[in-house]
Amino acid sequence: MSVYHNGRYTPIPFDEIIGLGDLPKTAENIIEYCLPEQVPADAKEVLLYLFVTTQTIAGDAKRGFYEVFTKDSDSTQYSQYMNVVFAKDDVTINSANMWLPIFKEKKVYIRIPALYDLKTSATPLVPCMKPAKITFCTLKEAVAACGKTMVSGVFVTGYREPQ
Repeated sequence: MSVYHNGRYTPIPFDEIIGLGDLPKTAENIIEYCLPEQVPADAKEVLLYLFVTTQTIAGDAKRGFYEVFTKDSDSTQYSQYMNVVFAKDDVTINSANMWLPIFKEKKVYIRIPALYDLKTSATPLVPCMKPAKITFCTLKEAVAACGKTMVSGVFVTGYREPQ
């Protein structure tokens, strides 16, 4: 099954970029993010922006990754990955933009594979943003509320609809 959809791209204006919550911090669970109503029911792909600020807790620099995916009705997983580096005695900002196909359930999933559990190799800084609740905040609101202490986030920055 082909999941690439040659449709019309709709960017979300900066003042309205939708925050879904923080990235996971351990490999213990998969976080499920429900896409908000601003992403139309007929959208076929979603453009996400993810970032995390990390620092090592001990030892040499380390590397891991987040797996970001959607699933279709057959439970086929469509995955992309964000590499994460933990620099020795330093703070590192890791980010990615990625297109993912979306399906009827309008959900995105993110996990840290157990081999790369951030809890055992390094620790993200204490997050400022809380996971998404019933209402969504915009990227602009999140930055204003958290300032320089915001350390991870998942944002919807656009979507693609059928032509």
